[in-house]
Amino acid sequence: MNPSNDLVNRLWRLCALLRKDGVTYQQYVTELTYLLFLKMASEQKDESRIPEQYRWAALKSASETEVLQRYRQALIDLGDGTKIADRSVVAIFQNAATIVREPANLRKLIDAIDGLHWFSEERDAFGDTYEGLLQKMAEETKRGAGQYFTPRVLIDVMVRLMQPKAGEVIQDPAAGTGGFLIAADRAMRAVTDDYFELSPKQQTFQLQSALRGLENVQDTFRLLLMNLHLHKIDPDHLDFADTLSPSGAQPKFKDADLILTNPPFGPAGGPPTRDDLTITDRVSSYQLPFVEHCIRALKLGGRAAVVVPDNVLFDDGRGKQLRQRLMNWCNLHTILRLPTGIFYAQGVKTNVLFFTRADEEAPAKDATTAVWVYDMRSGAPAYGKTNPLRLKDFDEFARAFGENPFGFSSRVDRGEIGRFRCFTREEIAARGDSLDIDWLKDGSDDIEDRLEAPEDIAATIEAHLSSALVEARALAEEADLGMTTPSMGEVLKICFDSSEHEQIELGSILYGIEAGKNLRCEERPPLDHELGVVKVSAVTWGRFDPLESKTLPPSYSPPEKARIRLGDLLISRANTIELVGAVVLVDQEPKGLFLSDKILRLVVDEDAKKWVLWFLRSPFGRKQIEELATGNQHSMRNISQDALRRIRLPFPPVENRRALIERVESGFARIDRLEAEIARTQELLARAKFALLERTFERKPAPGGSEEQSSNSLLDKTTSEQATIQNA
Repeated sequence: MNPSNDLVNRLWRLCALLRKDGVTYQQYVTELTYLLFLKMASEQKDESRIPEQYRWAALKSASETEVLQRYRQALIDLGDGTKIADRSVVAIFQNAATIVREPANLRKLIDAIDGLHWFSEERDAFGDTYEGLLQKMAEETKRGAGQYFTPRVLIDVMVRLMQPKAGEVIQDPAAGTGGFLIAADRAMRAVTDDYFELSPKQQTFQLQSALRGLENVQDTFRLLLMNLHLHKIDPDHLDFADTLSPSGAQPKFKDADLILTNPPFGPAGGPPTRDDLTITDRVSSYQLPFVEHCIRALKLGGRAAVVVPDNVLFDDGRGKQLRQRLMNWCNLHTILRLPTGIFYAQGVKTNVLFFTRADEEAPAKDATTAVWVYDMRSGAPAYGKTNPLRLKDFDEFARAFGENPFGFSSRVDRGEIGRFRCFTREEIAARGDSLDIDWLKDGSDDIEDRLEAPEDIAATIEAHLSSALVEARALAEEADLGMTTPSMGEVLKICFDSSEHEQIELGSILYGIEAGKNLRCEERPPLDHELGVVKVSAVTWGRFDPLESKTLPPSYSPPEKARIRLGDLLISRANTIELVGAVVLVDQEPKGLFLSDKILRLVVDEDAKKWVLWFLRSPFGRKQIEELATGNQHSMRNISQDALRRIRLPFPPVENRRALIERVESGFARIDRLEAEIARTQELLARAKFALLERTFERKPAPGGSEEQSSNSLLDKTTSEQATIQNA
């Protein structure tokens, strides 16, 4: 066994001493941070910065009655800048407090740590062991693990492909526990003989100025400092601060040669407070503002590899503007679609963006000419504790990426059955600048369906709820609705309730209203060689449904002008009060289908088509349709062609219409995603109930070998898991 792995396992088993006191895994690792710092200083004979009464030997020799009090006072004094001159010591112990309650437990921890073999001639044993503890913490904690720990193999792949070089400024604006910075440092040491090949001035730069970052969670920042310290890194430009505040806009966090980062996902406490994020200044989630920071923080010609959740690829509104800026200012050369489950929750779907800042400040033409997408997600196995992600899993992607860190290696498009494909900037523009590109079957939902452990299901539920909350907040912000869950009608009302625009009659912009005939048809959809007419049920408030159709008699040849085509704007002339006037845009090529006497085609300019569609769906359009429709209130209603022409609607200039339509479609897309996340969450909640019952009544040999677990311990475990799901 690897010596550091053995140390990790031994230290992790000590957690049992404190778990019964309700101590979390992160609290335990934080506690070990204090003790390991003192132990390491003793092993390395580097205790001059620590007052004698708080050194390891003093703690080890203290009696059980005084050891806890001495330790508590040590934590207070070592974090006091008026008593300790060394800034790195003060930073690690700032606001430190022990969670150990019993002196006997502290004595056991000290004795256990003291009894381990630390290879005093090899300081790296401390660093590797500490990284192992951080990984254990992420694996066991699950909930929120992506916020502070990125899988080591993913870090290593990103660093290997980006090839950090001595002399470069390397930044992680969401530093977490320092995984990217440490891996970059390790890579640079490996090619410079541990920096001995560098001049003294270059060595000083590497150790003090090369690595830069920010972290805004106090306990995580402490873990970060300790991790760097144990790896012989003591940078001057590492701040306990919020990247999205003015601190992130400081000169030392600009002009980076390389950015490697996994920003936090999900809702933030509010929008950024710095004034240079011009696109995402009103966005209250983390991921979009962090991407804008990365774009702006790179020097001209600088490169980046950034982990982002799926919604960064497809968000409309500010998200779309950000992607356009990214592809204009940077060469976004590669996207890696990561498998699900690697961040300890199956519901988290992530990608890595690889991009290079252009050589000029604001290029007149997009710096991105094509984007290569590698799909590592579709058909991937279920990764997790029992099937961890391995470095060799990335071998095929690394070969496809090539040796050039700027994405200039020769590449081969592997077509629709392969995992690596190229999409031109023009093709992406035709997709509405969405980068959510997939062509292989994504079986991630199938993986979620195979989850069995309540804690795994709870973590996945939390991921879906977090995504739903992001969509709800973004919808409220972009629509200025001032609410967290606006309805579709409210979104439409915002866009069409305006007295500033000219009011016109619908008939003034129509070239015509076309209809079919009332014919006796066979009540089934037509076969491939047959013709048919659409039923009223083909046009509702959803999408056009070509299967809702009837088969025409073989002897009848309908007029060609009645044929339904892709892009037609159809409206239901007759239906119930709820569906009369329902309108759809035909979004798939119908084969051999024709208008009926109850389904009409509105012939209008392309620039006005979507405007008419969404207005007629709005509360203002619906109100007029219901007033103009005739017939029995409780049965079929009808609206005549003449009545349709008399409908009044606002008609702003074409650019205004396009902007408002984009806003509406962005809102509806968010609502659709929100509904999908909630529906998936409801399915998982039902699975969680059964999983809890299964865990409660399953019979497995306990660690001691007995055939049954004690009823009390089983009840405690089940209650804890129920609380986990409720908290999620």
